[in-house]
Amino acid sequence: MTTLALTRESINAQGGLPLIGTLIEKFSGLRRAFGSDPARRSDRLSDADILISQLGLLVQGRSHYDDIELFRQPDTQAQAEHFARSLGLPFVPSESSLRQRLKALAQDPAVSAQIDAANLALIKHHRPAALTVQGRAYIPCDMDVSPFDNSRSHREQLGRTYKGTDGFAPIFAYIGTQGWALHHELRPGSQHCQKGTPEFLQQSLDRIATLDLKTQVLIRMDSGNDSADNIALLRKSGHSFIIKRNQRQEDPVKWLSHAIAQQEGEPERPREGKEVYAGTDEHLRPGGESSTQEPLTVVYRVVRRSIDKKGQPLLIDQISVETYWTNLGEDAADIIELYHDHGTSEQYHSELKSDLDLERFPSQSYASNALFLSLGVHAYNLLRSLDEQARAVREEQKESWPRRIKAVARRRVGSVVRDLIQVAGKWVSHSGRLVLKLAESWPWSRVLLGIEARLRAI
Repeated sequence: MTTLALTRESINAQGGLPLIGTLIEKFSGLRRAFGSDPARRSDRLSDADILISQLGLLVQGRSHYDDIELFRQPDTQAQAEHFARSLGLPFVPSESSLRQRLKALAQDPAVSAQIDAANLALIKHHRPAALTVQGRAYIPCDMDVSPFDNSRSHREQLGRTYKGTDGFAPIFAYIGTQGWALHHELRPGSQHCQKGTPEFLQQSLDRIATLDLKTQVLIRMDSGNDSADNIALLRKSGHSFIIKRNQRQEDPVKWLSHAIAQQEGEPERPREGKEVYAGTDEHLRPGGESSTQEPLTVVYRVVRRSIDKKGQPLLIDQISVETYWTNLGEDAADIIELYHDHGTSEQYHSELKSDLDLERFPSQSYASNALFLSLGVHAYNLLRSLDEQARAVREEQKESWPRRIKAVARRRVGSVVRDLIQVAGKWVSHSGRLVLKLAESWPWSRVLLGIEARLRAI
C-alpha cells in the first residue's frame, strides 16, 4: 500500500501561474489601465492588485472569494509568496478585502470598460483565426444567450430562464475559430434574448472595428435574434452574416411545394424514405411584407420523411424546414453547414460555466456579479492566450510537445488549466535570483519553458 507523508518543502501546485502574470503584463495592459499606486489605500493594495488577485483564482477554476484564503494561511507562506510573486502583488489580500474591494469597484462603470479594453488588447495581439469555404476565408463571430442556473439563491435580478431554472441569461459574442470572448453582457434570467440585442450587436461591431481585421467577418445568430433591427445593422456594417429565421406561423407544406418547384434534378436521398431539398429564395423581406427593407436572400433546407430511421413507414409524411437570412454568396449547402458550425459556441459557454465554474455567482449584488463575469471572461481569454502560446511552441519546437497528445486546433480551457497551470514547481535561489523549477518528468514542463522563452523575447 502506498504511504503518504507531509513535507515542509516549498512545493507549489500552480507552476504555470507566473505565465498568466506575464500575459497580463505584456498583452492585456490591465495593470497599466488601473495604475499601481496604493498610497490612498489603508491595505496598500491598488485596484489593479485586487482585480489581478481575482484573476489569479479564476484561471485555476476557483470561483469563490474564500478560495483566496488557501494562499494566506500561516502554514502556507510558500503558497502565498508563490501566488503574489507570480502575479506581481505586494501580498495576497484577505477574503474580506477581496470581496469588499470588488463590490466597491463594481459600482464604477469605468472598471468594466477597462477590463473590456484589456480583453480587446489580448485578442488583437493574437488575432482571431478564420475558417475557409471553397477557398474563401471568414472569421466567425457567434452571438448567443446562455442561461446560468442560480437556483436556490437570492441574487439580485434573479429570474426564470427559458431553460426553466432560476438564474441569469447573459449574452456572449465569440470571435475566431479559437473562440475568443469578444463581448458579453449580464442579463436577468427572465429577459428575452432579443431585448437589448441591437445595442449589444452594435457594441460588438464597434469592437470588431477596433481589431482591424483584414479578413471578412461572418456574424452568426440563432432564430431568437431573427429581427429586422439586427439585420438592418448587419447590412449597414458590411459584414457577412447568417441568421436562422424564426418560422413563426409559416406552413411547412408550402415550403415543401416551393422547394419541389425550385428543385433542379433529383433531390438528395441520404436513405430510403428521406428526401432533402436545399436552395435559395430572393423575394422575402426581413420584418415581413410590410417592411421597408429590401428583399434578402433566404437559404432553405426542407426534409420530407415517409419512412422513419428505423425503417417504419409513416402514415403522414413528416416535413421539417430550416431557413436562414444571409448576404453570403455561397452555395446553399455551404451556408447551412456554416450555420451548423455555429453550434460550436455552445462549447465555449460550457467552458465558462463548467471548466471555470462561473455559472453560480458569488455575490448577492447584481453589479458585483456583472464585474465577476467580466473578470471570468478575461480569465477565459488569458487561458486561450496561453493555449495559443503552447500551439506556437508546438510548431517551433515539436520535440517539446508531449508524446501521444493530439495536436488539435484548440484545447478546452479546462485542459489548459490542468496541463499548463496546475504544474508542480519549487522556488529556489540560483545565482542570486529566484528560479521556479518544474519537474523534468512532467510532459508539459518543456512546453512551459518554451512559452516562457517566447514571452521573454517579446
